[in-house]
Amino acid sequence: MFSFFPLCHIAEKIQTVGVAITQHYLVTYASSFDKVSEELPDVQPTLLLSVPRLWEKDDGRASRRRWLLKWAPSAKLMDWALDLGTKVAETRFANRAPNPIELLKLKAADTLVLGKVRKKLGLDNLHTAASGAAALPAHVARWFRTIGIEILEDFGQTESTGVICMTERGVESSGTVGRAVAGIEVKIAEDGEVLCRGRNVFVGYFKDEAATAEVLRDGWLYTGDLGELDARGLLRIRGRKKEILKTSGGKMVAPLPIEEALKAASIISQVCMVGDGRKYVAALITLTEASIRT
Repeated sequence: MFSFFPLCHIAEKIQTVGVAITQHYLVTYASSFDKVSEELPDVQPTLLLSVPRLWEKDDGRASRRRWLLKWAPSAKLMDWALDLGTKVAETRFANRAPNPIELLKLKAADTLVLGKVRKKLGLDNLHTAASGAAALPAHVARWFRTIGIEILEDFGQTESTGVICMTERGVESSGTVGRAVAGIEVKIAEDGEVLCRGRNVFVGYFKDEAATAEVLRDGWLYTGDLGELDARGLLRIRGRKKEILKTSGGKMVAPLPIEEALKAASIISQVCMVGDGRKYVAALITLTEASIRT
C-alpha cells in the first residue's frame, strides 16, 4: 500500500492503520510531493490511496506526447494504443461488451505501450486505486481508464468516519462520488446541502454542544457540501456551502464546477475562483511545470 494523504486525515488512518493491520499490508509513505514520481516506480504498490492532486500530476505528465514517446516504438503506435484503450474503456463503462477482436488488439497495445506507461508511473501492480479529500476531475478519471487503471472515488468527512458515498467498479460515474455506501442514507436539503445518516455518523464534538447542534439535526448530519443526486442515485458535489461566492450584484456563484472545467486544460495546474462582493468573478491560475518550460 502506498499512501499520499495527510497523516491526520481519517481516510488515511482507516486505510494505513485499520486496513493495513487487518489485511497485513506493508505501508509505504511518500516522502514529499516532488518525489512521488520517483518513489512510486520503486514501490510499485498494489493499493494506492491519494488526494486528487497526485492523479492530476500523473495525468498531466503522461498526456504529453513527448513523454509518452520514450516508451512507445513510434508516435503512430502510441496514438493507436491510446485510441484503442479509450475505445474499449468507453465501451465497458457503457455496459456493453467490447468486440473480441478489439480485446485481442488491446492485449498487444498493452504489451507494446500501455503497460510500459503504467510501469513507468509505478502503477503496474495496482489492483485498487482510490482518490478522496476533494473532487477528482472527470477527464483525469477517464484518462487513467485509457491505460487500464480505474480510480475509485470516496466522499466523506471526519464526522462521517471518512465515508458517505463511493464509486463502484465498472460503473460509469466520472464526475460524481458514486452512491451511498450500504447502511448510509443520503438526501439533498432544499438549499442543496448534502445530508446523511447512519451508524457511521459521529455522536458530537467534544465538549461543544453548540457546534454539534449545528451539524446534527433530527439524526441527519449536515455535511456543508452542496450536491445533487442523478436518476441513478449518483451524487455529484457542486462545492462547499461556505464557499459560494456572492457578487456585488447579488449573483450566487458555485466556484468548484468552474474551477474543474478550467483545470481540464492541459496547461493549467490549479485554479482558485475569487469574486465575493465584487462586480465580477475572476480566477487565480497556476500553470503546469511542463507548460512553463515549453
